Amino acid sequence: MTELNQNIKKHTCPTCGGTLKVDMDRQMYECPFCGVTFDYEYFREDDVLARASRALRAGEFMSAREAYDFMLAKEPHNFAALRGKILISANIKSTVALRQPASVRNLHFEAAEKSIDQAIESAEPQHTGYFTKMKELFDTGKAYRDEVRKINETQGERKETYKQIHQYQSMMEADFFEYENPAQKDEKVKYHPKNVIIGSILVYAVWCVLVAIMIGSVNSNSYTGISTSKSTSKKITTTVVRNDDMVYEMVIRSMGLTGEEASRARERLSQSVNMSVIVSDYSSINASKSTSSSRTSTTKKQDSNGEKEFLWALIIIPGIGVLIYIMWGLTKLASVKEYEMMINAAEKNSDNISKKVDEHKKEANRLRIAITDLYKELAALDPMPEAPEASEPAKGTGFLRNRWNE
Repeated sequence: MTELNQNIKKHTCPTCGGTLKVDMDRQMYECPFCGVTFDYEYFREDDVLARASRALRAGEFMSAREAYDFMLAKEPHNFAALRGKILISANIKSTVALRQPASVRNLHFEAAEKSIDQAIESAEPQHTGYFTKMKELFDTGKAYRDEVRKINETQGERKETYKQIHQYQSMMEADFFEYENPAQKDEKVKYHPKNVIIGSILVYAVWCVLVAIMIGSVNSNSYTGISTSKSTSKKITTTVVRNDDMVYEMVIRSMGLTGEEASRARERLSQSVNMSVIVSDYSSINASKSTSSSRTSTTKKQDSNGEKEFLWALIIIPGIGVLIYIMWGLTKLASVKEYEMMINAAEKNSDNISKKVDEHKKEANRLRIAITDLYKELAALDPMPEAPEASEPAKGTGFLRNRWNE
């Protein structure tokens, strides 16, 4: 049984003492026992709004609603009752709550909209502008509430995107090459596969250059040995020839020959057996030295070939190891590239979300300012400014009092 019915039952018939009932159609009280009727004014209806207002400020919404319904049953255009029902539907105690945007966005808009529409339809013409402005304020508050929700939702999405990026980064770093830190052995240093691959290629290239220099040095030494052998042989032969001419000149001069006689003597000396033996001896010496030089050159050439094969092995064998290492690094690099693409996509998504957050914040700020301005306009249109809130809430459970019990 509602509080309104309980209070109505407290109104007794002054004739027979029976409990009066309300005839809502006729807007009168009627005694079911003796048939006597009483007008609403008989029970001091001017006190109904005051009691309803106190109940509203005390947060006793049920009692306040019944009081306003009671008042509207008699006077459907009553401004205070229409506004009171709007405040009750919005779950606020006073229009002062409409001054703060944070309070406005927490109103019960769906229930309040019906009460506002009813108030606009039922209010007197001079009060229609007030309720229309209140409807505009409520619509703005509802839009503000939606924007705040969108801000929270987009910020949540951005937070999840940040977590996703962090997760991708952790998974990507698992494919990095990990080595001990030379400075601190207890720590590990991670390197990107791309850097490791490039570093491996550079190190191997430097190694190949060094080995190539050594191979060139071996070839140069071999060629120098052969050239020296040939030069020595030529020098010896020239010396022998030069020594033969000196011998001829000494013999001719000792004989005192000149002119044609000297020429014929030189020919005879060159054909003599003894000089042939001398020349033959020199030629044998030259041939022996040339053979020795040739053997030495052959030995050096063989040694040079062995050194070059060893040096080529120093290029090929490490090259195979480097190639295998690079292939392993390429597999890691492919995985890292995939994670990098995923991170880039997530970062772009995060940037787009951040832009949406900024847009929603900008719109929310505009609506917040609009709410403040609309409240000022609403206060200027208020035909019945609300009195300061009472220090004590209304006492009792009902909004009507029995005049015989006062």
